[in-house]
Amino acid sequence: MSGPKRGIGNQVRVLIEFDMKIKNGETQDDDFQLIDGAIICSEFVLPDRVFTQRIEGDCDAVDISRALFHEAVEATIQVSISQVHDNGLSLSLYSYIGQIPEKIRLFDGVISKPCDLDRFVVAVVENTPLFLIFKAVHRDGSDYDIPKYCPLVFKVDQGDGSYRVSEYCPFKARRHGYDMKELKLGGARVLLKVSWSTLK
Repeated sequence: MSGPKRGIGNQVRVLIEFDMKIKNGETQDDDFQLIDGAIICSEFVLPDRVFTQRIEGDCDAVDISRALFHEAVEATIQVSISQVHDNGLSLSLYSYIGQIPEKIRLFDGVISKPCDLDRFVVAVVENTPLFLIFKAVHRDGSDYDIPKYCPLVFKVDQGDGSYRVSEYCPFKARRHGYDMKELKLGGARVLLKVSWSTLK
């Protein structure tokens, strides 16, 4: 008879099981077990708050953060970078949702050529803002003109010939449709698309 690896008696609506390993060799048998466990998510906890729970493992521990949202919609974030300076840029992308002060890191890495980043999915309470924050560091010393139409863009001189530019992109969560915005982060051209859908 087919079934789960272990018997589970579940008295809540959501149970999340984790099986994380540290890559150590060519096969799965060579990998180290980081954590192997589960957490439950009750609908009776206070909404719009982040809860962190630690799962202890054989090699280490992992902190798992989660939040409960009522009347939430799904935001799928797509980022396409169509133009990059020769030296590339270091790009960070974060999101803030609703009244939760903790930021959600979506991407942090170096972009050396035009590419599409992975899609990112976050839950947002309907009719509340989703803030996407882009931060880019360029090291070619070229000038960056702040667009007059977007007062939330700013430039910070790093003092070593490089500079950091940031742009804040607020979107209002809704059930269907999408929003698009083109950003110019120094010499980089970024196309941002946020698609909205229901979670039901």
